[in-house]
Amino acid sequence: MSLQNPSAIPRSEGDPPTTPRLRSLAGIWNSISRTKPDEEQNRTGNLIISQWLSAALARRNIHYGWVMVGVTFLTAVITAGTVGAPGVFIVPLQKEFGWSTAEISSAL
Repeated sequence: MSLQNPSAIPRSEGDPPTTPRLRSLAGIWNSISRTKPDEEQNRTGNLIISQWLSAALARRNIHYGWVMVGVTFLTAVITAGTVGAPGVFIVPLQKEFGWSTAEISSAL
């Protein structure tokens, strides 16, 4: 099969004419977007954690969006702590080594 000749690609009667690249991307998308029924996923162990969590929360009448709010809040708190932590060490480093704030800050 030649990639230079799109007419060499076998097509079904109802398929619109496409380039080989578009056909391969469509095949990749179809393989990614296919999902198995829940029963089969439970048997094979391929259950996605978001589906499991959503089902568990639905049984307790809690919307899945609240999990997203919680994850976002924890991410913001951890990020703020990470960004602010070096400031805690400036005074002890100044006292221990006699460095100026500019010298310590430039190293951080």
